[in-house]
Amino acid sequence: METTRPLADFAIHTTFEKLPSEVVHQTKRVLLDCVACALAATRTDKGRIVLEVGRELGGSAEVTIWGDRHRAPLTTAAFVNAELTNTMDLDEVLLNWGHISPYVMPPAVALAERERARGCELVRAMAIGYEVAARIGGALTAVVLLKGCPPQLETTIPPAWGYGFGAFGAATAAGLLLGLNVERMLSALGIAGHSSQVPGCMKWSHSPPVAMHKYALAGLVAHTGLVAALLARRGFTGDPSVLDGERGYWRFVGSDFWAPELVLEALGARWSILETSFKLYPCCRYIHHSMDLVARLVAENALKPDEIETIDVRLFSRAAGTSVFAIRELRDHMDIQFSVSYTIAAAALGLHRGPRLQSPETLADPRLHELARKVHVDVDPRVAEVRYHTHGLRPVQAIDRLPATVAIRARGSVFRAEGEYALGDPWTEATRLSDEDLRAKFRDCADGVLDRPRQERVIELIEQLEKLRELDELFASLRAVVPA
Repeated sequence: METTRPLADFAIHTTFEKLPSEVVHQTKRVLLDCVACALAATRTDKGRIVLEVGRELGGSAEVTIWGDRHRAPLTTAAFVNAELTNTMDLDEVLLNWGHISPYVMPPAVALAERERARGCELVRAMAIGYEVAARIGGALTAVVLLKGCPPQLETTIPPAWGYGFGAFGAATAAGLLLGLNVERMLSALGIAGHSSQVPGCMKWSHSPPVAMHKYALAGLVAHTGLVAALLARRGFTGDPSVLDGERGYWRFVGSDFWAPELVLEALGARWSILETSFKLYPCCRYIHHSMDLVARLVAENALKPDEIETIDVRLFSRAAGTSVFAIRELRDHMDIQFSVSYTIAAAALGLHRGPRLQSPETLADPRLHELARKVHVDVDPRVAEVRYHTHGLRPVQAIDRLPATVAIRARGSVFRAEGEYALGDPWTEATRLSDEDLRAKFRDCADGVLDRPRQERVIELIEQLEKLRELDELFASLRAVVPA
């Protein structure tokens, strides 16, 4: 099935006016969330390294680096902002299988600043870029494989999995802002695909402690897509059928699964960005379900840390059976993003929300280390009951519910809870985050980087983004004013 050209046609011919109002609204929410994550990351060790390298690369002061006083060349700013967005693992997750926004939003915003785009043009580029990346990623083997009828959950990830596909979204968003026609958009997609990162997620996830590049270097994914679009605009040609056939992208990145029909099904009618989950805790999404349950049991029963004897957690097999999730000794803020025992302990202590989970104070808290030793982890036996999105065609790896069970032994009793959704999931009223919830997350992340007036102005400008003819004030407001 040919998919590359239909995707390019969809991108070019979907005007801002064709975007559903809920997609426009959600795109702005995702952008606000991206910026929040990036601002918080500027205070981490990894974030500071990224900022220092951005300055070291030098060049003209073209584009804003979020949360920094310095401006940088276009591609450098896109790299830095994308890397900052994913640094703390506080960024959104689509259908419990992957991140999209770090690869799409930062390069689009950087290019919009340099090209002096209108707000509606930026919203269009981000929404469509997100959709392209999401559909390609979702049609590849991702977090799980579903086999049989009814589907049974295979609990391992194939050897070749990564986030290189995000470059397609970056190239699409950038191509729209550059005004590419269909043929040049096809070249941009071809260049991006053939230049994308190797799928090394499985090697990383089984190589603790946690390396700073994690499952993909988000900055390079964004950079790849942006440069692909810039080349295509000048007439540099790329493979116009990069996704298609037995030798297509899926094959040369080592995937053992490719469902091209999922790339095109209901294209323009169903929007992936509406199914993304926002994070309140800066750690892997697979752990959030059990963290919610632990926090709830502790609060409802007024449990004190010294009363807790053990915390037994049963959760999705991906989190219960991978090396980086089993880290028992913290080295730095990267390790706690995936350590089940430490994130569960932080939830019991009320230290898990926002950037505080990765703060030096939290990492040094002796209560955290003591309680983490009392956490025991196993696979939830209900794992085969995970609910799947079929998209009307076949079962795929898109999961909207993950089972989790928690039992806390304290005061001579056992306090139990189980659930399937986590805070930030869009599928229930109880878990869906409101606009005010996201504003509160932004303020929490921006504290210490932007002063309060700038925080409120950034929120206001992003929320009315599609109405803005000029974006200079938004970019100026994103530059740090609070001393580092």
